[in-house]
Amino acid sequence: MKELDLSKFREIMNFKSLKTKILLAFMTVIALVIILSTITAVTIARANASTEKMVDEELELLIVDDNLTFSLSQRIAAARGYILFGDQMYKNLFNQYSEKSHEHEKTLLTLSDSKASKEVITRSNDWEQMVLTEVFERYDNGDTAGAASYLRSSVEPYSNDLINEFEKLTTQRKESIKANAQVVTDSGNRSLISIIIISIFIILLGITIALLTSNSIIKPIKKVMERMNIIAYGDLTSEPLRI
Repeated sequence: MKELDLSKFREIMNFKSLKTKILLAFMTVIALVIILSTITAVTIARANASTEKMVDEELELLIVDDNLTFSLSQRIAAARGYILFGDQMYKNLFNQYSEKSHEHEKTLLTLSDSKASKEVITRSNDWEQMVLTEVFERYDNGDTAGAASYLRSSVEPYSNDLINEFEKLTTQRKESIKANAQVVTDSGNRSLISIIIISIFIILLGITIALLTSNSIIKPIKKVMERMNIIAYGDLTSEPLRI
């Protein structure tokens, strides 16, 4: 009987058995930590993607709209200067800003193929042709009064409408950026709450696993130690341990 009990004790105290239990507990906790890390990484990646999209597209569109508005304002000023003073410098300045405007228009169409963007670009090109053919050509042909009159009555009102359209697009871009920023913020808050909940769950589960593992190791040892004490007092009549 004593030999059987000692054999059982050696089996329970076997290093491989304890090692397996401890490793299993640690591996479970590590797996949970990996799951939490994965969720965090996915959340951060989504937030970064949304932010990059907002920076790469929305902000660039906003900048392009502002540049087109500025370019149009400068061309109006240049056209007025040419009609008032007849200095070729103002005409050259108009052409320079027209080239810049064309570059901005290409960028706008690359970033956005919306109907509103295409319409405002078409109107901008029509406005440019009005200035070149109805204002500059008339002035160069000696019709100074007719050029000045057409500039005041047709070109300037048209340009004001264009500026309003560009400003409307700018306002829409700003609202879109605010909306996207709010979406990113809300998503981040939801993800933060999810991570906190999952973290608490993992901590509680880890504690539970640790308690269960420790009990599964300690309980058999206690039973064997109690039986060893009984044997030490000379009682060999106990039934064999079943653990």
